[in-house]
Amino acid sequence: MLRIPGSTPRTAELAARLASRNPLCVLAGEESCGPLADALAERLGLPGNAAELSGARRDKEAMGRALQRVGVRRAEQWYGGNAEALADRAEEHGLYPVVVSPLSRAAGAASVLCRDRREVRRAAEAVVGARSHGGAVNSQALLREFLPGPAYTVDSVSRDGQSCIVAIHRRHTRRYGAYLLPDRAELAAPDSAVAAELVAYNRQVLDALGIRNGPSHTDLVLTPAGPVLVDAGVQLGPGVLPGYDDLSRGVNQADLTALAFAEPEEFRRRWAGRSYTKLCEAQVVDTTAGFAGPPRALDRHVVDAVEALSSVYFFDAGHRARGRGPVTPSPRPASGVAYTLHSSPRLLEEDRLRIRRLTDGQPRPQEPACAG
Repeated sequence: MLRIPGSTPRTAELAARLASRNPLCVLAGEESCGPLADALAERLGLPGNAAELSGARRDKEAMGRALQRVGVRRAEQWYGGNAEALADRAEEHGLYPVVVSPLSRAAGAASVLCRDRREVRRAAEAVVGARSHGGAVNSQALLREFLPGPAYTVDSVSRDGQSCIVAIHRRHTRRYGAYLLPDRAELAAPDSAVAAELVAYNRQVLDALGIRNGPSHTDLVLTPAGPVLVDAGVQLGPGVLPGYDDLSRGVNQADLTALAFAEPEEFRRRWAGRSYTKLCEAQVVDTTAGFAGPPRALDRHVVDAVEALSSVYFFDAGHRARGRGPVTPSPRPASGVAYTLHSSPRLLEEDRLRIRRLTDGQPRPQEPACAG
């Protein structure tokens, strides 16, 4: 279980330094900082999220138990530090396919789709002992049932438990070996029956995890039984790009988060209980350089050709393509992101295929894998 550093001398020192600056809020820039941000907000008397649930907002096993306590639908999952025991558990329950992943999204290892006992054991061995982005060593891996159905992300902003939905994306993934990698995210219509079902479930998740203030980002799968949570966080969504977001849906999570803390009454009056408006078709397309081999930088002419496409608002070709740092061997390819939008769905799809051809000379699966 994750320890909340609310009573450590270091936390007290940071709180005293922040107090002199009269802060409006304390936000976590990344997942690992969540418990500290919660503790600081509590010490400073600022609007934040329940510190006693900090672990449940980072650790997937604790997250599942928090949902279970209040009767919110959740995935069947187990965790442990012994790869052989996790393989035995998968075999015992006949759960194939299953997903093996770290307990935390910041743990520095990818989710792996496994179809037999041997694959479960190998994936768990890769997770246990891997280092997180903060340098800590993973001591456990999570074994989760595969969730059939389309995957979505829901981004929102809250103030005192009143929320606004700023984005719903239909998320597509594909297989790279045993890994599940992002393919693209399509902006969904906020007034659809599917959106209403996702928003209602998302509200239950926020309540169960004590998320009452600031941004949140949830990964969901819409199974035949209804939405099920895969992961949740209290940071800005990973694809926030204010100018692009404003053009495609009239609001962005960064500005709305600032409004929620700086002008709470205005936020509640203008945004509480509301959702974004889909102003045009929009896709965030994940690109991969070196799909069939070691990661490689994109050629400059490829980057220029992608940026010249009429639907491309911005293309982040990835740090390797820009020459910052060496290319190192990796089981996962280097990725970039193309932010695209257009009034024509047909042109948007044509440009997506052009981006694929430009950034990856290798054939891809015809059907992206389900993200469950």
